[in-house]
Amino acid sequence: MLDHPAAAYLAQPDKPAGGAAIGQVLIASLAAAVLTAALLLLGWGHRSGRLDWLTRAAALAERGPGRGLPGWAALPSVVALVSLLTALLGMYWDISLHISHGRDVGPLANIAHYPILFGLFGIFTAGVLAVVLPAPGQRPGAAAVRVTRTWHAPTGGVLLAGAGFYALLGFPLDDVWHRIFGQDVTLWGPTHLMLIGGAGLSLVAMMVLEREGRRAHAAAAPDGPRPPA
Repeated sequence: MLDHPAAAYLAQPDKPAGGAAIGQVLIASLAAAVLTAALLLLGWGHRSGRLDWLTRAAALAERGPGRGLPGWAALPSVVALVSLLTALLGMYWDISLHISHGRDVGPLANIAHYPILFGLFGIFTAGVLAVVLPAPGQRPGAAAVRVTRTWHAPTGGVLLAGAGFYALLGFPLDDVWHRIFGQDVTLWGPTHLMLIGGAGLSLVAMMVLEREGRRAHAAAAPDGPRPPA
């Protein structure tokens, strides 16, 4: 009887239905803290003039895939696009694994979660880059958000960072959700919608950032067309 595939599957011990193991929670939290600290240090180094890595990377993006955009829009747009594609591929992989294997025992036990996490953090990173890249005193567009007296950030960058942060917030809240209500294997859970919604909103933020960049590039061109009012 157990030779039948369905019977063999039913005979397997059931997987835990609560949240992730504490060890996985600590590892994920530590990794997120380290990556965020590194990103903030990179931004601080750029704003203080101690590091020129972002300046050089933005110049490369401006001459390459982000042609027609200023550096503060070109580099974040490239990073956001690659990150969004990575998260999308991870999502499809994750869905296929859940279809074939059911629920997993924790966020770090499913290999498909890694490209999703890296992709969503990349979207957040792209937004932070757009915020920190404008030069001191530079106003990136008429709708720029004032951070300090001499620091203005493009609206699209602020939206992009917010969309990435909102999506990333879905991961720890997903564990809280499962600890309270048990495991589920559904795409339309509230925390799953945070992940999908944040990634989807990043497309709107990318379009806003691209529009801001094109207007700023046109306005800076000596003989180019003036941006529409």
